[in-house]
Amino acid sequence: SPSRALSEAHRVLRPGGTLVVLTLAQHEQEEIASAYSHQNLGFAPSKLRALLRNAGFSTTRCEITSRERHKPYFEVLTAYANRAS
Repeated sequence: SPSRALSEAHRVLRPGGTLVVLTLAQHEQEEIASAYSHQNLGFAPSKLRALLRNAGFSTTRCEITSRERHKPYFEVLTAYANRAS
């Protein structure tokens, strides 16, 4: 559960600490995701920001930071989030 994982990260991260999240951006490649036992089809930046906010983080950056050059052109979503002091 992404929500539970982020809540646990918030719990164990020291006040003022930064969490870095790297994940696949939202995609429609169900067959590939299934072959690797992925539990979801990536995240839209707005969804990841909301998950981080709900876990108690303030997000400083959340955007697509790279893209594969070949099909299926997966994109990597990177987020930086801080735990309040």
